[in-house]
Amino acid sequence: MKSCIHTFCLFLTFLLPHQFALSQVDEVDGPHFFTAMKTTANSIQRFYFIPGANYYGKQAPNIFNITLCSYLEGLLGNDFKIIDEPLSKLPLANVGWALLHGQQPVRHPDKNRKVRLAFNRIIDDTTDQTDQITIISSSFGSVLASQLAIKLALHYESETLQPEINLIFGASMVNKDSALFQELKKLQQKELINYIVYDELQDPGDNVTGMCGKSMLQAFSNAFRMTCVFGGNYLGQPSILNNHPYKGHIHWQRTQSMDKGKEFVRVILIDYELAGPQVKERALEVLSPDR
Repeated sequence: MKSCIHTFCLFLTFLLPHQFALSQVDEVDGPHFFTAMKTTANSIQRFYFIPGANYYGKQAPNIFNITLCSYLEGLLGNDFKIIDEPLSKLPLANVGWALLHGQQPVRHPDKNRKVRLAFNRIIDDTTDQTDQITIISSSFGSVLASQLAIKLALHYESETLQPEINLIFGASMVNKDSALFQELKKLQQKELINYIVYDELQDPGDNVTGMCGKSMLQAFSNAFRMTCVFGGNYLGQPSILNNHPYKGHIHWQRTQSMDKGKEFVRVILIDYELAGPQVKERALEVLSPDR
């Protein structure tokens, strides 16, 4: 089984094109027109973004990441951080990791490098007074966010002060029927995890959503069928190798979208009001069509 997985990953490495050149990036009018809200010394909330597999790709960053992170940095100031240390510089290594770990909780998270790095980053960045941790994720990041949230929840279970843990899944590779997602729901029932935002940020027609399935075999089977599409579409989409920004796979199209980045901000800060009413009002102002 492992040799088959290795062969398939090598196959994808040769086939997968680099992300479509973002010639528009210099033209993106990011949210530089507003002043970041000042955080105070007693701030007790933290927001973390775990990006997708291609975060370090040749043409990165993409418009989605630029938009999302610019708005969150502007609205949240020092309360917003990007967790990029666990990501490999090779996108296919990140995808392979997600396919291998996207079905159930890892047995020994302390021995898993990506989970350990993400966990240590949050522990080092927070204090006993931190009462809310929101983990925002996209694509590959949803798998790491899931494993990270489980480790955090179990870590804080024995603590006197337990911060609320919120999970935001966009274009998620994690399947809602998997043991991994069901473990998150169990922790939510035990009040160790607060919000799990999933349905609001999936793109209709994106067959990347839930592609990790319920088993490793199902994950790699889905990946193979999404890659090797001949003479048509698979589940309504062209091959995942087709990264044209307008005619390609919808998972690639979303990376070129400012609107998708704004949608994340709207759901997190306005719909769920995770940073409080003042930040909600500011977000409403900067996302207004009149701006």
